[in-house]
Amino acid sequence: TALRKMQLRIELRSLRSLCNLPFTCFLRYSMPGIGYAPPVLTNPVVELPRIGEATLPNGFSSFDFTMDFETLAHELAQPLQVEVWGREGYAKDKLLAVANVPLWRPFTQPEGVPDPPECRWDGLVTALEIGPEVA
Repeated sequence: TALRKMQLRIELRSLRSLCNLPFTCFLRYSMPGIGYAPPVLTNPVVELPRIGEATLPNGFSSFDFTMDFETLAHELAQPLQVEVWGREGYAKDKLLAVANVPLWRPFTQPEGVPDPPECRWDGLVTALEIGPEVA
């Protein structure tokens, strides 16, 4: 199949906590399947209040790459793992939770429907808390 120039945009908008403790945190993920190996981190860190929500001011990333649709489907079949990291003063950053974001969802079309020029999915993803024995 033919190679095509593509762009994948990921926008992480907010983070919500159901915990009784406030956190200073950031999100981290990587996209090695499309040729971008370094981890992407949201910056600056945000103050997440007790049982509250914080907006991520710089949660947008855009990746330009060349790939055929078959390879793209294979790469996006695995969910994107977004890690929630906590930061406390001068202590080492600590992994707090992991969320699996299904990237294939925008590309699922009913049989016979032509592919749109832009595929989009907005949704809520739940992060699973990491136990102290893992972190």
